[in-house]
Amino acid sequence: MSEPHPLAAAVLAAPATAESLSLVLPAKNEAAPLRQLLEDCARLAPGAELVVVDDGSTDATAETARRCG
Repeated sequence: MSEPHPLAAAVLAAPATAESLSLVLPAKNEAAPLRQLLEDCARLAPGAELVVVDDGSTDATAETARRCG
């Protein structure tokens, strides 16, 4: 298993339970690393709400977020 994305690793330090945790992830032209970040967050904090805020990306950021659920 690979090391988690650095931002996803911050989930481990969260004092709340995953069920009460919402992560808001601002993203602009982040299609390449986004899939891995979302997978890592879901693995490290199952049940957490993951919200991707696309800031007018010109790449596939929005589509990547939709495909990841």
